[in-house]
Amino acid sequence: MHRWDTAIATGVLTGDRLYRPREYVFALQAQAFHPACAGAQNVIGRNPSIDVDEDLIREFTGAGLFVNVWTENTPERMHALIDAGVTGIFTDYPNRLTNVLAGERT
Repeated sequence: MHRWDTAIATGVLTGDRLYRPREYVFALQAQAFHPACAGAQNVIGRNPSIDVDEDLIREFTGAGLFVNVWTENTPERMHALIDAGVTGIFTDYPNRLTNVLAGERT
């Protein structure tokens, strides 16, 4: 799509860890990486807890790509993801994300 119209942004949406994910996204000429970030599909977690793979996020954002994670609903993880440098968060509770972005800590 992006090759037909550069105004259309594309992204790689995944619930699985990818081998060399940045290279995969570049090979598809996508502008964003959309990894799952919660539960069994936690693509960017180093473990099932609140820990976030900041190096992976920096690898993408440092290359000029967006990292928009899905679906995060807990304020604690939202804070951790924002602190790690994600560029977007998909959530079922936009009011919670609004509070987090306003600086509220839970």
